[in-house]
Amino acid sequence: RDAWKTRCQATELENETLKGKLEQKDRELLAQSRQIVEKNVLILQKDDLHRRDSKRRKR
Repeated sequence: RDAWKTRCQATELENETLKGKLEQKDRELLAQSRQIVEKNVLILQKDDLHRRDSKRRKR
C-alpha cells in the first residue's frame, strides 16, 4: 500500500512538472506568435512604402 502511495505521489509530481513545462512552452509560443504578427505588420508597412516610392518615381 505504501509503495502504491509513493508511486502515485511521484506520478502526480511528474504530472505537475510536465504541466508547468507545457504552460511555459505555451507562453513562449504566444510570445513568438506576437513577434511574428508585429514583424508581419512592419513588412506590410515597408512594402507599402516601397510601392508608394516606386509610383512616385514613375511620375
